This record gives sequence, structure tokens and C-alpha cells, in this order.
Amino acid sequence: GQSLVVGREEGFRERLEQTGVSCAVYRVASTKLHDDWGREQHALAKWLASLPKPVGILAACDVRGHQILDTCQ
Repeated sequence: GQSLVVGREEGFRERLEQTGVSCAVYRVASTKLHDDWGREQHALAKWLASLPKPVGILAACDVRGHQILDTCQ
């Protein structure tokens, strides 16, 4: 559920901060955007392009991981 996703994010971010590495978190801007994958994918692509490279990504769930891979391709 949502609490598991939040827990993963917090743990990942805290561990990175302990090593001095910054962490950017992608958040869906609105429920409307969340319900329209075409629009959200465009927002996700812009966010991914804005990240400093090289970059590592932790997806909170398998579905989001597939969406990220599809968007990068």
C-alpha cells in the first residue's frame, strides 16, 4: 500500500543522505495527471531529463519501474 511506498522512499532517501548523495523524488502533480498516463508520462519524461547524470533510480513498485523504463526508451 501507500505506507509501504512512503517507507521505501524515506529509507532510501535517508541512506543516501548519510553518504552525502542527494535524492530527487518524482511526485505526480495531481490526481487528474495520475489518471491520464499520456500526460503523466510527458511530465515524467521532463523530470527524468532534468536529473543530473549519471543517475540511479529506485522505483517504489514494479509498475512504476516499467513506466520509467518505457519513458526512458
